[in-house]
Amino acid sequence: MEYLEWNYLLTRHFFKPEMEGKEVFLFTDKSTIDVVGSHLPQALDDFINAIKTGPEWVRSKEDIYEKAYGTFFNWRKRNYKYPPYVAYLAFFVMAWSVEGDYDDKAYYPRLSTLLGVDTDVKPQKVKKMYELWIDLEKWSKVDKHEQFGHFTARVRGNWKHIGLPLSQTLLTVSERKNLPQFFAEYNFDPTSPPSENEIINSIIKSNHFKQRTKRLLIANNIEGSISKKTLIGMLQEELQSWDGTVNAQIINQESSTGVYTQLKVCINYYALSETVKSTVRFKSNYQFPEEDIQFIRKRDDSIWLCRESTPMWSSVLQSTGDHKQLDASSLDWISGEVFMDETMGWKATLKPSRIKVFVEGKREKLPGWIEVSKVETRTCYLIACHKELYQSIYDWGNEHCEEFRVINALGLPQQWVLFKTSSIKESHPNLDILKLPTTMTARFIGGLKIGRGNKYYSFSPPSIMIEGSDGNEKLLLNGNQIEAVDEGLWQIPEGLNISEPLIIEIAKNNEVVIRRTIVLENISLQNDYEPPARNRFGVITAEKPLDIAVAGAVVTGEGVNSIPPYPAEVPTYLSNRIIFLGKEPGQINEWPADGVPVSWKPVWAVAKVGRDKWKAYFVGTQNELNPPERLHKNLHGWKKWKRVFIQSTIENCRIRSLAELWRTYKRKAKTL
Repeated sequence: MEYLEWNYLLTRHFFKPEMEGKEVFLFTDKSTIDVVGSHLPQALDDFINAIKTGPEWVRSKEDIYEKAYGTFFNWRKRNYKYPPYVAYLAFFVMAWSVEGDYDDKAYYPRLSTLLGVDTDVKPQKVKKMYELWIDLEKWSKVDKHEQFGHFTARVRGNWKHIGLPLSQTLLTVSERKNLPQFFAEYNFDPTSPPSENEIINSIIKSNHFKQRTKRLLIANNIEGSISKKTLIGMLQEELQSWDGTVNAQIINQESSTGVYTQLKVCINYYALSETVKSTVRFKSNYQFPEEDIQFIRKRDDSIWLCRESTPMWSSVLQSTGDHKQLDASSLDWISGEVFMDETMGWKATLKPSRIKVFVEGKREKLPGWIEVSKVETRTCYLIACHKELYQSIYDWGNEHCEEFRVINALGLPQQWVLFKTSSIKESHPNLDILKLPTTMTARFIGGLKIGRGNKYYSFSPPSIMIEGSDGNEKLLLNGNQIEAVDEGLWQIPEGLNISEPLIIEIAKNNEVVIRRTIVLENISLQNDYEPPARNRFGVITAEKPLDIAVAGAVVTGEGVNSIPPYPAEVPTYLSNRIIFLGKEPGQINEWPADGVPVSWKPVWAVAKVGRDKWKAYFVGTQNELNPPERLHKNLHGWKKWKRVFIQSTIENCRIRSLAELWRTYKRKAKTL
């Protein structure tokens, strides 16, 4: 393939509609090239040759960096839909995957090995590559408004120019692909992400990640600290966009996929009577079914029902007979619980833990207190723990919380106690769930999404929650500051432009630290919708190719006329007994006794549809739309052929023109 074909396929490999609103990493190795160039016998060699050659407008004698910059320079004036330099950036990233006897930071020798020639490294040429990385970020965020994902130019390590491609290797393709299984195995909730420490500790224990990734998370140097924050931020973003679907082996279903969700304990504390009433419900990014979800509790095979109550939230689990709410205190909080709906493929788990944290449900428009997976510094919490942790939490709370007290309440599981705290000033030294976040993140909560990207219905926009904040942040919407409606919570105002990107920026000390984009849309049907199509190589493309484009059963393009027509099969699926009739009297086969016609083409299939009931189907082609001018008795079986047409028990076609054609055959048959 030529360079621009490789560039197009690689760009669509990384930037695609399903990545909308998510961060894109240009991780590239030999397996990536083999996937993108799967139609080629030697994809890697072909890709490297294309990189060496470059597009037609670059000079053949230029080195790799000059060609890359020449591809980038003034590319928008050439009216390309996609940046033409993505293939070069992918190639620079792929150099880090070259294995051999190299020093960990030896980049240019790897690049030379990949090219097959010594690379002439001139600082002034290498420095120019920074412009390509920055431009790609601008294209994804500003030009395309995260429509195909958002890219961020980051530097990993102390060396800027080799640190840019190195930053794209934080996760391999297989590691990113296995994230749903990882999230499910460690009971991560996409609607309430866990603390950074819990994510790190889970990765270190997991078999889904390579040793290089684990070493990065335990590194204590500056490079490791920056890369660690980047990796954790990416994992949190992936988790928040996860809809709960996982491989069937995780869900224990026969179907290919299932839906995982996490049960949340919800409690109501009554101060006057000093009692706690606890129930169970869950929140899911996956669309709820219309009918009830019927969970079977694995511990005792009891059946519990729920359905969607408010957007994304289930109702409280209730018994099937008397609709009694499930008492959460009867569940095993320490060992966990599993509830299965094997018919619909839903699996709901109660995460095993000796500590549970609850926040007021008003943010979710729910009563009482709901279970969460981590704490913030300026929020009130109820903390329930087993007596084994009582002293540890009591000492920490009295020392590092502005307000902290023990609540004597009935209704908790046996040997569990309850605390109330607010304004946590310092993390607990040992318990991950009580560790404050070290980085600031933003996530959208609530609202009605359109698909899996960053588009929402205008009548139900999301709220913006900032986690890890200290109260000194400003939130700007298209450059205008909006005020928080609650601690760490902002509401998108009404009256904003529809179908135009809304740029959300979070600034601290007059510096933008987080930038996100969303789009509000009205409910409408698109008249100009163009479905995606596959090209001649079977690759899905956003733009229809000129030669051949296949979208479902529709085939278009200049090469359609060269495709031979598909031979039509005789429709034996219509019934277990069919009479096939040809154009000439005597052309008759009773299937299956006589088999299907071989020496002549059937025009009609008269299928048995009930007792003494038959139905006529036209199975001919355009050439058989007109019966013969004159009918002859030359063929054996013409009498049987005639009798079929003049029978009154045959139901005619419903299409008017075909019904008239059947009546024409019938009139002519009567003349025999």
